Formats: sequence, C-alpha cells, structure tokens
Amino acid sequence: MVSSSLRPATEQGHLPDLLILSNGPGELYTWVRPLVSLLGHHFRISIALAPCPHASGHELEAATQFPNTARVLPPEHFWRLLVGSEGTWAWHPGRCGPQNQPIAQLGHWQRRGVVLFLGGDQFFAGCIAWRLGYPCVAYAEWEAMWPGWIPFYAVRRHAIRRRSRSHWLYRLCLLWVWILGVLGIARQQRLRFVPKIIVVGDLTTDSVWQYGDVRERARTLRNRYLNAYAQVEAQRSMLKVQQADMQSDSANGCSSPGAVPTSPRSSTTEATSTEAPGDRLVPTETRPNRTKHSLLEVTEAPLGRPLVIGLLPGSKPNKLALMVPFLLLCAYHMHLQAMQLGVGPLIFVLPVAPGLDTATLQRFADPAQNSMFDYIPGASARLPDSVATEERSTTRPGIDALGKHASGQVPAATPPNGNTATEPFESANDEHPAETYWLIEQVYVAETDRRDVNRLRAVDEQVPIFLHVASPAHAMLAATDLCLTTVGANTAELASLWTPAMVLVPTHRLDVMRAWDGLLGILCRLPILGTWITIATNKLILWLYATRRWGYLALPNRWAGNQELLPERVGCLDARQLAAEALSLTLDEEKCNAMRRLLQYYARPSGAVRRLAVLVQQALRSQAV
Repeated sequence: MVSSSLRPATEQGHLPDLLILSNGPGELYTWVRPLVSLLGHHFRISIALAPCPHASGHELEAATQFPNTARVLPPEHFWRLLVGSEGTWAWHPGRCGPQNQPIAQLGHWQRRGVVLFLGGDQFFAGCIAWRLGYPCVAYAEWEAMWPGWIPFYAVRRHAIRRRSRSHWLYRLCLLWVWILGVLGIARQQRLRFVPKIIVVGDLTTDSVWQYGDVRERARTLRNRYLNAYAQVEAQRSMLKVQQADMQSDSANGCSSPGAVPTSPRSSTTEATSTEAPGDRLVPTETRPNRTKHSLLEVTEAPLGRPLVIGLLPGSKPNKLALMVPFLLLCAYHMHLQAMQLGVGPLIFVLPVAPGLDTATLQRFADPAQNSMFDYIPGASARLPDSVATEERSTTRPGIDALGKHASGQVPAATPPNGNTATEPFESANDEHPAETYWLIEQVYVAETDRRDVNRLRAVDEQVPIFLHVASPAHAMLAATDLCLTTVGANTAELASLWTPAMVLVPTHRLDVMRAWDGLLGILCRLPILGTWITIATNKLILWLYATRRWGYLALPNRWAGNQELLPERVGCLDARQLAAEALSLTLDEEKCNAMRRLLQYYARPSGAVRRLAVLVQQALRSQAV
C-alpha cells in the first residue's frame, strides 16, 4: 500500500531531481501541472518534452510558465537527452519555486532523482532512467507495456493491473526472483526485482478539482457571462436604433418639397424594414423586430431560462481548421432555432485552448486565412470593429456611461468578496478580458449553382461568441449547460466536471487527420503518398466505427466499457440537424441530469494526484536501499 504522507527528501542541502517526460498539450495541462504544484518543494523539477504528432507547438512556452519548474527541454533536443548529449545549453529556464535555485546555478544532474513518465513512449522513459541511474515511475492510462523494465507503475484501473501481471516481462521478473531465492539471496533484496503496480485512479478526473471550489467559481462565471451578454445585446440594440435614426434623418432631409412629411417613428420603421442582403437566410418569424427601444426596455425585456453553451474546437491546428468553422455554424443554427421556439437566450462561450491566443484563433474563423472553408460547411466570425481597434492600441480602454469598455469589451464582474482573481490560473486577464467576443458575420448555405464559388452569405443576426482566455477553464466548463466538443483530453475534463456534452467528429476532409503514432504516423506524413495512406486509413477506421468494431472515440465512453455516456456524432455532419439535436438535449433537463449522474459515477475524484506523488517519493527512497 502507498503511504499517505508526503515528506521532503533532501541530500546535503540539495533537492533531488525529478525529470518529467511528457508530450502533448492534454498531458501537460491535466497530468503534469497538478503534480508540479504538489511536488515542487520536494524536488528540482525538469520537464522534457518528447516529439508528438498531436502537439500544438506551444508546449514549451506553456511548460516554462508552470510553477516550481526549474527547466524545460524542447522536443527537438529530446533525442540528445536519450543518448546523454543534451548539455545544459539545451534547457530553457522555468519558473523556479522558492526552494529551487536559479537556472544559472543549476548543476546537470543530482546523484539522486526519479524519472516520471507522463506521456510519450514508455520504453524511452526506462532508457533515460537507466542512463541516469534513477528509478522510473510511469503513469499508465490504458496499458503498462514494460513491467520490469519500468519498476514502478501507477495505473488508472484494476483491470490494467491484472493485465500487467500476466505480461511476459512481469513473469520473467518473477522467475528471476525465484532463481535468486534458490541461490539464497535475502527476501528483501529479491523483492526489489518485482515490479510494483499501484492503482492510483484517473489523473484527469483529479486534476480539475485541484484549484479550490470549482462549483462556486462556476456560479460566479455564469453570472458574469449572463451580464456580459445582456450588455452586449443592449449596446447592439442601441446601435441599431442609432443607425435607423440616421437613415430616417437622411430620408427626411432628401425628400422633395412636395412630399408628405412622415413621423420619425414611421420613418424609422420604414427604414429598418428594408431587407438586408442576409435576410434571406433568416426565416421571417425569426427576424428581429427592428423598432426603437430604450436601453431600459432592452435590458429588462423578459427572457426565458438562459442557457450557456460551450464550444470546444480543440488545440491542434488540424482540429481547429475543421472545428472552428463548423462549431460556429452549429451555434448560429442553434441561435435561430431557439428564437423560433421562444427559448433562451443562448450564450455561447468558446474557451481559448492553453498556448493559443485570440489572434491565432481568429485566423481559423477567417475564410481568407482558413482554406477549410472551401470544403466544409462553416461560419466565419470576427471581433467587432471597436474591439479589433482596441487590441491594436497600447492604451487601456476606458469605461463609458453604460459601465462598458469603450472598445466593446464588457468589464469583468467583481465577486462578492471583492477579489477579481478566482484562482491561480483562471483569473481576469487585462490584455484579453474574458468577455472579448466574436460576431458571426457569414454562414454556409447549400450551393444551388455549381458555378457559384461563394459558399458564404452575410447574416443579418450577428450572434455573439464570447472568448474565454483564462486557463484552465474548469470553472467555465462547469458553468455550461451543454458543450459541443471534439475528441481529446477535453472530453475527459468535461466528464470529470460532470458537464453534459456532445462529441462531434466531422469527416468532410479525410486527408486532414494525420496525427497517428508510430510507423503509421510516419507513413501518413510522407509527401504525396501520405495523403492516400491517410485517406485509406481514415476510411477503414470509419468503417470499423460504423460497424462497432472500433468502439467509441470519446475517453469517457471508453472508460465506461464502450457505453455512450456522451453522445458521439461522426461523419459528414449536418450543422442544422446537429443544432436541433443539441438544443433538444439542452432543454431536456431530465436527460441532462441522467447524463450528469452517469458521469459522476464513472468520473469520481479518487486522490490520484496525491497517490502518484507519494509513489514518486517511495521510488526515491528505494534508490537508497
């Protein structure tokens, strides 16, 4: 059994080394960061990033900002670490904790230390530990592949432990222990050769609860976005009124002397009743009533139950190119259908993935910069003109009489206790406030003429999409009523927060998804030939998925033994149909509550982070035996 205490280990005033091996953004943010925070005062922490086809390219920048991190090795120098030629020059300095030394004073490797595997190839972790003379601890989410070569395994489930004990390497270790017993070696010495496989639980489930009261912060964030939506809608309504008044004044000023004068109200109605180019996309019953309203009427208009919808397109460029336009189109159709049903309002929030910024994300929502708009149904969005101008300015925006940033950004609401920062990582950001928002301006329409190359049409009803830039976004995800997401670590986070979600995998372009591991990944990235291999591979996987030979794709569904906890939709998806399905699910409180209960059963916090930290301490003590 693993001890429940964490005791600092030092050697002659120097902290032992902890080398963490990781790769993709999901592993960094859900596995590495909680352990770094917990073990920072017990070890000098170094993070080595392994090459990964799933990487977003921002892992090095993110890892150097983790607290208590002494240094980070970029992926291009990982092979040097494997053979022992990386040198101190290859490391990037991190944010050292209070007990760590500055990077200039760091030695190469201490005599005592531990190698911790949290993503990548388990075999390489064993090689590096053998070269450094450190014990190796590996976290196995699905399989413990090298028991014996790696002496300490922390596994997610008991089934993984049972399979590991039937592994041929594990049996070979037991045979060696028996031979040592025949030779008269003491039992305590013999047991050192038996791999220790400990069930610790799920790191992802535990990581989301490491930052305090998530539920309380979720309520604060929800109210914050509801207020932001009300203020954005009020400003947009007042802007429409001002434009209508200007059109009315212009029409009255240009009228002939013999014309019959009209009242300002009738002129406003006539001016605003002119059909805009995008009105043909909006059904007549859903078009906004463009009449003059006061600010009081706009902000106090009776509304239904507000629904917060999260949009999670992922963090990798291949996913973002497909998912950003498609999710924006789904949001637009959900908005129209909610107006038809008289429900809502719907507040859409898109969390910016760690390592990305709003400028990078904007490129995937712009048809001029994202070529996927030519192949998939999607919607484009942009920052309001005032917000885009303000982001290029070096001065901070002022606050107008409405209590709103002059740039179009809504000021952050202050919690009742007066503190604006809700947690170390999920707090207000001055440069990019959490209430920065996009407006959907063009949407895909079915082509009626093959010669018409323009697949996008302007819309009259610009739907706001709020961008949540704070990280991690656990409180924001917990505040949503439903999330539309792609596959990846975000499905595990949603399950850990017990948030209902729909998992979408649009397959309009089969040659885009090439993020495979091993030899297949190398073949898929070959020039010319790799495209055909990618298409053939993805078609085979889709056939296996359709015939239920592959199993589900979302992590929570795989946790439950291939049961559909979260609905999955895979194929050439229709955004309008998905929007109707998602809206129906959001309005069905009984079905959402049933989904939450199932997620709570399969994704319960188990103390995995602390158990793994204790196992690392045990591995360090075993080095001195």
